Order: sequence, then structure tokens, then C-alpha cells
Amino acid sequence: MDDKKGGKMSWIRATVDLENHVFVPDLDPNMDSPDGFVEDYIYDLTKTSMDLSKPLWDLHILNVKTSEANALSIFRIHHSIGDGASLISLLLACTRKTSDPEALPSVPTKNRARNSSTSGGFLRVLLTIWSMFFRFINT
Repeated sequence: MDDKKGGKMSWIRATVDLENHVFVPDLDPNMDSPDGFVEDYIYDLTKTSMDLSKPLWDLHILNVKTSEANALSIFRIHHSIGDGASLISLLLACTRKTSDPEALPSVPTKNRARNSSTSGGFLRVLLTIWSMFFRFINT
């Protein structure tokens, strides 16, 4: 909040000190349950609030081998910076595949076979008409 503008919310240019935003904890590479550690670490992050006096993001780099990766990073961003879809788009645009540094990362999708008889299309139309009818008679 900027007091010069009568206490109104406005964007303020901020100086970013990476020491206050990027965290690389010293971890035991031979820990018993690295996957459990990562879950606990993320859970602990969700319980802490962000410092509103600095830019509302931080990056945690965990150099620990899990069942799915050799290391990982956690990018925590306050919801006021953007919604999930825009932040994922930004993150994907800023990254590349390790196997092909020129290529954008691919996102796995769930292939779902749609059968017109089982997709519920008719039922959906029927429910829409039914709800519109009740809205009409109740207003």
C-alpha cells in the first residue's frame, strides 16, 4: 500500500534481493525417505504466510533424489500475482526440455475416449432445460 496515494493499493517498484527469495537448504543426500521429506517440506511451506514487505514469491531448490527426480524446485507465488493457468503458461514458456534445449516442455495429458452414447450429452441437455424451466417459473 502506498501512503503517498492516500492509502490506496498500487504497484510499487521493488528491489529484489535474491538472498531473500531463493532458498537452497543443506540436505542429507542419503536420507531415509526423500519423497516423504519433500511432502513435509511443501506442507510446512503451506503453513507459513508470505512476507508482505517484499515481492510475493520465493524459490526453494531441494537437491535431494526422489523417486521421480534427481532434484526439484518449489516455486511459491502469491495468488495476487496471477492465477494458476497464467502462471503455468509463464513457467512452461521459460523452461526447455533437458533432452532438447530448443524444445518447449511437453505436458502429459489424460486421453479419454468419448463415446457419444455414454458421454451424458443427452442427459446434460435435459438437465439444462429442466433447470431453465424452474428458473423461469420461480422468477
